[in-house]
Amino acid sequence: MPGRQTLVIKFLYGRLIMKKEGFTLLELLIVIIIVGILATLAISHYIPSKENTLDEQAEANLKLIYAQERIWKFENNVYAGPYTASTSNSDINNALKLHLPTTNSEWTYTILTCTYAGNSRFTAQAAGTPEGPSRNWCLNSNDPSVTSDPVPAEPSPVTAACTCP
Repeated sequence: MPGRQTLVIKFLYGRLIMKKEGFTLLELLIVIIIVGILATLAISHYIPSKENTLDEQAEANLKLIYAQERIWKFENNVYAGPYTASTSNSDINNALKLHLPTTNSEWTYTILTCTYAGNSRFTAQAAGTPEGPSRNWCLNSNDPSVTSDPVPAEPSPVTAACTCP
């Protein structure tokens, strides 16, 4: 009897080793197509949400600039400045004691100060960098609401739609 069991074990072992199971080409193509469709849907939802997040970042930083400029004016009776077209984010950070992003930032911030009818005023702008969005956001000392500038982003100088009132 041991000879027969050995034959059965060899037969079953041989069938398990020799049995080739796998996916057909059609099954693999269907899976690849489904994954491609899911990836397309995910990317199409990712891009607008990233742009909204970047816009919210610009708005939040402009409101920080607004708050710091108001504090500066309260303490010094004029807004901080003068700023030039070459003023960098780190210069604004130093002047207003802020922590705006200085490296790998999607936004370049510009502040224009002026005196209008004897009153000190300012306008702040967030302009998209080449790596970032192609939009501008503006805020001025008269109105703390942030508005979008339809003009394509130019980091400096402050665009005509975003000037000191």
